[in-house]
Amino acid sequence: MGAKAIGWHFKEKMQQQSKKDEAKWKLLVSKVLEAKNALGPFSSRRDKGKEQEERGKGLGRIDRVA
Repeated sequence: MGAKAIGWHFKEKMQQQSKKDEAKWKLLVSKVLEAKNALGPFSSRRDKGKEQEERGKGLGRIDRVA
């Protein structure tokens, strides 16, 4: 087997591995998004910084009129 054949074989193997890795990442992303959508409004994780900012502006509370 010549040097070109070895290089070609290595390049082909790397491309196959890259395609496998890409497929695994796509599957992982789809499963994460599916789980996130399944939780919907029941998710306990919220953007605390945004929530506090809205409270500071009065958007997160209801003011009573006396």
